[in-house]
Amino acid sequence: MALLVIVYLICAAAGAVEHEVRGSLVLEDVATLPPDLAARLAPYLSALDLSVPGLSTLAPARGLTEPRTTADGRGLFAVSDQDSEFQQLRYIPLEGAPPADREARRLSAKIPWDVEAFTLSDDGRYLLYVTNEDGYSRLNLRDARNGLDLPAPILPLGRVRDLSFSPDNLSVAVGLETARAAREEWTYDIGAARLHPPANEAMGADSGQFVDPRLMRFPTIDMTAGSPRQIPAFVYRPPGSGPFPVLIWLEGGTDGQFRPGFNPFIQFLVAELRMTVIAPNVRGSNGYGRSYRQLDDGLRREDAIKDIGALIAWIGQQGDLDRTCVLVMGSGYGGYLALTAVMHFGDRLLGGIDHAGVGNLISLLERAREGRLELLRAEYGNETDPQVRAYLRRISPLQNSQRITRPLLVGQGLNDTVAPATETEQMIAAIRGRGGSVGYLLARDEGREFRGMGNRRAWLQAAAAFIHQQLAAADAALSAP
Repeated sequence: MALLVIVYLICAAAGAVEHEVRGSLVLEDVATLPPDLAARLAPYLSALDLSVPGLSTLAPARGLTEPRTTADGRGLFAVSDQDSEFQQLRYIPLEGAPPADREARRLSAKIPWDVEAFTLSDDGRYLLYVTNEDGYSRLNLRDARNGLDLPAPILPLGRVRDLSFSPDNLSVAVGLETARAAREEWTYDIGAARLHPPANEAMGADSGQFVDPRLMRFPTIDMTAGSPRQIPAFVYRPPGSGPFPVLIWLEGGTDGQFRPGFNPFIQFLVAELRMTVIAPNVRGSNGYGRSYRQLDDGLRREDAIKDIGALIAWIGQQGDLDRTCVLVMGSGYGGYLALTAVMHFGDRLLGGIDHAGVGNLISLLERAREGRLELLRAEYGNETDPQVRAYLRRISPLQNSQRITRPLLVGQGLNDTVAPATETEQMIAAIRGRGGSVGYLLARDEGREFRGMGNRRAWLQAAAAFIHQQLAAADAALSAP
């Protein structure tokens, strides 16, 4: 049965707001795609069924970071960053360990990257672990009996999702996510040191037109080792000479990290809207060591926003990118970054898209449960300190909504306790009250993430329509006499 759609107008301080209810969704001033573009978007949204349940990629498979005992039960393999810059794979002796094995050892100490997953063969002979190297997964193999490194397969660029040894422990199956496939299963024959490609077809939309991202780095505001600090970013670029409009995809930061996996929506923007998508891992992101992760802590929070400003400046120097057509989009902390980017750099942006971005950093801390409060204060500072409180107020979007003058699209779950709908709607009302433009999609049956497939599709349709609308308005302004 088709959904009953009710459309009516309500009055707002800045004028009439179009208000529409679709089941559990409430949409205010949300643009719609032209029919031809909506039809082109549909196959990409269908590919979401094969992707991950959230709007961003999954964490490593559960169980692949948990400690494992050795075959003789006298030792333990575990991952930790204690006294280390990176998450390292370690051997920890247990009671009864033989004399030669009574010292703890860092097995991945020579690898300057995080270990993100590992598994041990049932017979205890082989230890296979995955390192996150610049966002890509790399396999490492070790003989657990004598500690020798063994030849490991070189995988296509992507992200390992799962690992499993065969019953005879002579081969291992590796589930790999790439830019072109939600999951492919590769098999590695340990004895023959041979990697076998997947027998199944790549899962996803027509991946023949999908593009692989290019890893690059751009200089930012501060120096390290006598040179400008370099911020890593993944660039999805359409074929041709450009100049192309740009979407800055904000996902890294506060212990997050953009990983170049299967993302049909990014591929839609590249193929159908002819956009270049750039996904930076600004300071504070995971995957680059403890020091990098802590660069935005406390009173340095705004430095992550300045990284985005440095990226916008870099875009302006590239001949194949259109510096007059740049938008930002983010979810969670990326949503906060998108809002603050529009606050700080509105003169260089067409607009921003925010899903679940925190508007008030002070109340975020005041609402936090006791166990989480300590972690949040390590990130943002202690809100009871007058200097910190004044700083958090200065960088919070809700308290600075007067600085948001570019069009916004905001997505919100009614049951989100981290970024409450009440605060989001206060910010929207303030912006609209000054004549600003904000599209708003409220999912009344969602919390922090949009988990329902229908809600996810509706949100991405709204995002695509917003981007198309802003690009069309920029083109019209450019061609006006």
